Amino acid sequence: MSRHEDIDNAIWSDPEFFALSKDAKLLYIWSWTNPRCGMAGLYKVPVEVAAMEVRMTLDDALTIFEELGDQKFAFHESGILWVRTRVQHLRSKSPKMALSIVSDLRKLPPMHPLVVRFMECYRAHPWLRADLGEAYREGIGNLSEKPLGKPDSHNLSVGSPEPPRSGTGSGISGLGDGGSGGKVDLPADFPEALRPHLVAVFRILRDLAERHNAKAVNPLSLASVLQARQRKPVVRAAHDFAAWADSKAQRRKDIVAGYRNWLDNVDDLAGLERLDSNVVHIADQRQPGKYTQAAMANRPEVA
Repeated sequence: MSRHEDIDNAIWSDPEFFALSKDAKLLYIWSWTNPRCGMAGLYKVPVEVAAMEVRMTLDDALTIFEELGDQKFAFHESGILWVRTRVQHLRSKSPKMALSIVSDLRKLPPMHPLVVRFMECYRAHPWLRADLGEAYREGIGNLSEKPLGKPDSHNLSVGSPEPPRSGTGSGISGLGDGGSGGKVDLPADFPEALRPHLVAVFRILRDLAERHNAKAVNPLSLASVLQARQRKPVVRAAHDFAAWADSKAQRRKDIVAGYRNWLDNVDDLAGLERLDSNVVHIADQRQPGKYTQAAMANRPEVA
């Protein structure tokens, strides 16, 4: 069913929008106006569909979504797109509109990182507080039960690309700076067997982010990526993605997003990837970005 969309024409005077590339402007306008976009601005759409509808190659669309995410206009993760300020610019702030937004949220996986970001971004808004509060208590976003108030330091600030720490799972070490400290609380349902994979991938991508001067790798975002792709060769793919990224002249800005898209193009395994106890990331310090034969040999074999 078609409908009219309201886009403020002042957007063309916005210096941040003006600074976007031509293709990013096109993809952002598409993100508002394609028929999948509901009142929440949070909906399922594969990158391939976006690329087809705006006449871009898949690689170009992936790059442009990274640009939009870096500038906090829109985020695409695991088949879901969030147009961050869609709700802010709705002309109507009625109870009916609030119910429509909640209806959009119920169509999405409650553990998805973008659902969590949305809830933390908008749940304290006065006109959404009651309806989102009910959804909040029902567990959308897998957030803990607590009064709705001003977000604390562990919660997501408006526009932040990082997910909050849930504090609901058991802790795991090896996900901090240096790869040996920084105990992180994972979601309670994160598979125990996937924990060594998470630590190994985190170390590989953390080092890659440092080499590219990219956004820091967030362990919880990475955990969500791995949990949704448990039959992928996640560690081997991390080695391959890092080697590929280092071979390109273009610097990567969002390492986790790039790795996630790389992983989606890797074939599934029959089961969980097998790891040897000594599978680690070994970088050649004499040639940053290059891998020693030992490192490539230590890539886990697929089943």
